[in-house]
Amino acid sequence: MRALEKGRLLFVDAQMAVAIDVQLAVGLRPQNLSALNWQRHFLEVDGPRGRLLLIIPAAEMKSGKDEFSAEIPSDVARRLRWYRRTILTRLGADPNGDLFVTAKRIRKNQRTLTSQILKIIKRRLGVHMTAHQFRHVLGNSYLDANPNDTETARLLLDMPGPRPPASMWAPRAGVPVVPTMSSSSNRGRD
Repeated sequence: MRALEKGRLLFVDAQMAVAIDVQLAVGLRPQNLSALNWQRHFLEVDGPRGRLLLIIPAAEMKSGKDEFSAEIPSDVARRLRWYRRTILTRLGADPNGDLFVTAKRIRKNQRTLTSQILKIIKRRLGVHMTAHQFRHVLGNSYLDANPNDTETARLLLDMPGPRPPASMWAPRAGVPVVPTMSSSSNRGRD
């Protein structure tokens, strides 16, 4: 942790690791990712070591119709809790407040957060991938595992429906992706 005290770069790396972790787990729209606030959006159902739910009110969703709720995988929840307890505390930020803050402890705006995600992925992996493209990866992964369940993918990603299955694919750099993913407010619904 002494390395964290040496400079902003490692602080940003820790933030980006958590942001990417969340994106890989739930694939939020960048607007919702940058606005994550522990008190407002997370619920520790079984206490501080138990299940962690992410709940985004309908008013904060693009459609404005349905809230988004998802259980955070236990490994991601453990890292989120560590980040709050260790990184945010060392920065002097409120561990119960905004997750992604600047060195001045104010919430990062969407443009800054998404730019930093793009840069760290490019630097570490040599791939150009935006924060929004995590939604495409999650949709594509679901369809790879469940090729006949395009309806669930459409509901999970709040795509306008109904569409023929073939129209859900669009080639991007030779990789099939789910093209229009505006909001995941229906994820986790029956």
